[in-house]
Amino acid sequence: MFRGWRKTSGRFFDGSEELRLAAARVLGGAISSFPTDKNIIVPSTWIYKSCTFECLSSMSSHLKASLLWAFVAFNSVAQPQASGDARPAAKVDALFAQWDKPNSPGCAVGVIKDGVLVHVRGYGMANLEHGIPITPQTVFDVGSCSKQFTAFSILLLVKQGKLSLDDDIRKFVPEIPDFGRTILIRHLLYHTSGLRNYVTLLERDGKRPEDVTTDADALRMLAEERDLNFVPGEEFRYSNTGYFLMALVIKKVSGESLREFARKNIFEPLGMTHSHFHDDHTMVVTSRATGYSPLPGGGFSIDMSNWEQLGDGALMTTLEDLVKWNQNFYVGQVGGKDILERMEIPGRLNDGTKLNYGCGLIIGEYQGTAMIHHGGAWAGYRSHILRFPKRKLSVILLGNLSSLDAWNLAGKVSLLFLPANVEPQTPEIPVEQKRE
Repeated sequence: MFRGWRKTSGRFFDGSEELRLAAARVLGGAISSFPTDKNIIVPSTWIYKSCTFECLSSMSSHLKASLLWAFVAFNSVAQPQASGDARPAAKVDALFAQWDKPNSPGCAVGVIKDGVLVHVRGYGMANLEHGIPITPQTVFDVGSCSKQFTAFSILLLVKQGKLSLDDDIRKFVPEIPDFGRTILIRHLLYHTSGLRNYVTLLERDGKRPEDVTTDADALRMLAEERDLNFVPGEEFRYSNTGYFLMALVIKKVSGESLREFARKNIFEPLGMTHSHFHDDHTMVVTSRATGYSPLPGGGFSIDMSNWEQLGDGALMTTLEDLVKWNQNFYVGQVGGKDILERMEIPGRLNDGTKLNYGCGLIIGEYQGTAMIHHGGAWAGYRSHILRFPKRKLSVILLGNLSSLDAWNLAGKVSLLFLPANVEPQTPEIPVEQKRE
């Protein structure tokens, strides 16, 4: 099954004769038909279209891969109209041209404007060994973009009266030592707990991303600590430990793992059918992109992780599912607008200093334009979700290559759709060692 997009206004691409001719140029006529089997209506002027290629049985795997890539390149997303630029999508394509090849990993990119998906496309390959291209349905590990879902789950429990942000975390995770200072759930939420990053602790213990590590391994390392980096609430220091511990708090309070809680309370209600928190490294995930890292002499190596901790990362999802999550920030279908507004309120230190971090979200701005975002980086995966609430513009980028600068690329894409008088102002972004 090969997937592409066609436009419903202007010159209509019928997906038959033009595709037949394009494929024939690659195959030298070795193709029998291109029947259309399904059309699905999606927002605005785009119709998603699936086509089935019936190729000669003698076609080599190399030739099939060539055909597949020719189809993807030929039948890429059409160019939407936008104020001030007739073809911003062409410029988006140019940004990702170096990865838009049949021998390179890449990314899926989506742009949402006023609730409409105005640009969506995959660039590069989800799996190099089998010649599978990236599509809007490809599943990625989104690293620390997971944190906003963990924070949202915590706020749901607060709204249900089952939890308070001022609860002592040792009430739910007694394995954490008594450091003589009370660590509250809100300290975990805003990275002000003083707890050391469990990722660093495991790495010092000799663990690598490809090794299997569990909740018990991370808790053991934290339980052996004898002091904090600072008094809780006195400083901000980005740490994955807080969000990992909040996943354990959710399990203790709700009786369900974060994976199950998020499935029932977020993913199913929003129709995010290809999203889950990945707590089993042996699980088969349909349509998952393989993570890669570049090799010094050219080419790529597989870069995947077998760590099973949740909360700070480990969300697997698709571009299509994240479009639904993005829309929820405007309509409040799940959680209500009170929780969603609370997500975007910056935390504060004990002395009242306002942070640039909310609930799993970085709070920044382009000059005069509020900007909510977060990135993810773990193993060979890179991601960034960028939203301008007042302008109802969002950019989602999900990649499977460790050298991909997702934040920089997402910012460049956003500038193509923002008014010309809005200039970028790079915010201070927390530095982390895992799941950015």
